[in-house]
Amino acid sequence: MPAYDELAQYYDLVHDEFTADIAFYLALAREAGGPILELGCGTGRTLIPLVEAGFEVIGLDSSEAMLARARERAAAASLEDRATLMRGDMVGFDLGRRLSLVIVPFDTWMHLPDQEAQAAALHCIGRHLVPGGRLVIDLPAPGAIVDGEHDGALTLEGIHADPETGERVLRFASTRVDLESQVLYVTWIYDRVDSSGAVRRVVTPMELRYLYPHQAELLLEGAGLGLQAIWGDYVRSPYSSESERMIIVAGSVVS
Repeated sequence: MPAYDELAQYYDLVHDEFTADIAFYLALAREAGGPILELGCGTGRTLIPLVEAGFEVIGLDSSEAMLARARERAAAASLEDRATLMRGDMVGFDLGRRLSLVIVPFDTWMHLPDQEAQAAALHCIGRHLVPGGRLVIDLPAPGAIVDGEHDGALTLEGIHADPETGERVLRFASTRVDLESQVLYVTWIYDRVDSSGAVRRVVTPMELRYLYPHQAELLLEGAGLGLQAIWGDYVRSPYSSESERMIIVAGSVVS
């Protein structure tokens, strides 16, 4: 995931303040008991709290730069011996073991480019779940994307202070959506401004594919997984047309 290699230095600045889903994943972990696999673990925003709570967690990510930052965070929390971090692709990984819970937090699933990749990932996940194990995928609700403003205009989304360098980081975004292909096109621009006023710019375009509930159910069925629930938020409210999130909960078939 080359784009995330570039974004790794900015990821924590943007996402560390987002903690709304941490209690949600801790509750899922307590129900599952472990072990847990997080796909697209990034810099460890979700993984580190789970490991701190005493759970056995494996984090898989395709970006070495993201994993490097996750290792730094684990070491800073004295968790380097308890956090298993691996480079890999969610479409084709083999851990040689089965797990009680697989989580794909906060939009990570959208990086899979098409239904073939989504199906391959689900088959791979299914092979890694214990009988009765659970898969949880957190996505934006399709209505929240379709009804949003995606006119391609460049918008300033935030100004951040980098605690490591003292520099200011200005974050811009431009989005447009293709309703037919169900792809959200996003271009993120990060301007890093040093004390002299010099600017270094990073531009990262991405294509993010969104899903509708019926599509998710068909994909799960094709992979031999059963849809258990679709929640609309992190307190497990039923999904509706007004929901901002679409949290898919699926289970392996007990044999």
